[in-house]
Amino acid sequence: MSDKKYAYWLQSGTYSGLQKLAVVAFGLGTTMMLTRHMSKPEMGVWALFLIFVGYIETIRTALIKNAVIKFLNSSEKTDHVYVNSAALCLNIFITVAMAIALAAGIAPVAIFLKAPALANVIYYFIPGLLLLIPFSHFEWVQNANGDFKGVFWAYLVRQGSSF
Repeated sequence: MSDKKYAYWLQSGTYSGLQKLAVVAFGLGTTMMLTRHMSKPEMGVWALFLIFVGYIETIRTALIKNAVIKFLNSSEKTDHVYVNSAALCLNIFITVAMAIALAAGIAPVAIFLKAPALANVIYYFIPGLLLLIPFSHFEWVQNANGDFKGVFWAYLVRQGSSF
């Protein structure tokens, strides 16, 4: 019995580590390709874009992901449908609110930062942000259920396709 338990944790840890490694590898590869083909001002815009995206993902993770994992693991199976529904509604609400705030406020921010191209990049990003709602929701549910294999493959496809 304990061998199965250790095998599960070993397999879960392996997939979790591979997922983190894939994200870093694809990010490094993307950065290396972009530095070869972009000018310094364009790289500055890309760096500012990554900062905005990082903050958005941190906010969404802090407000939703941690709560989903906690409540799915501490509630009865019969309550999971309610937890998942509430998490999805929060995810939609928070993501749409962020998209609206970005669309409304990025132009003045881009002017203030002297990076007018940043507004265009963010406008292209907003539809992708909205498309990430189901991805992030199912990632959080998989994390709560300990399905790290699914998370690994989802990230590999997501990162690999954008690479």
